Amino acid sequence: MNALNYELKGKFYESMNNFKKGEKAYTKAVNLNKFSPRHTINLASILILREEHKRAIELIDNFFIHYPEDVIERKRIKILPNQKITSGIKEQINLLRYLQKLSLNLLYQ
Repeated sequence: MNALNYELKGKFYESMNNFKKGEKAYTKAVNLNKFSPRHTINLASILILREEHKRAIELIDNFFIHYPEDVIERKRIKILPNQKITSGIKEQINLLRYLQKLSLNLLYQ
């Protein structure tokens, strides 16, 4: 199976409130595609739901350590000379930063 299959499996388990199996499936998706912010978001979110904030922080920190800084620029698509859109990666990175701050706040409450 590929990362997308595990992501879908994780979403299914999450929708059934089986967070342990969802975490397991999301972990496999992250391991297969370490540079996908979406897979890391899914796993971090389920860790936060399970109140495993330290693990969520470590996961997100590890993602940012290994993620190329210029990826947002490389993912831009030029439509017209003055018009740019992105693949949505910038919003995913911003969401990961938010989850990181949320986990830190919840950990030290």
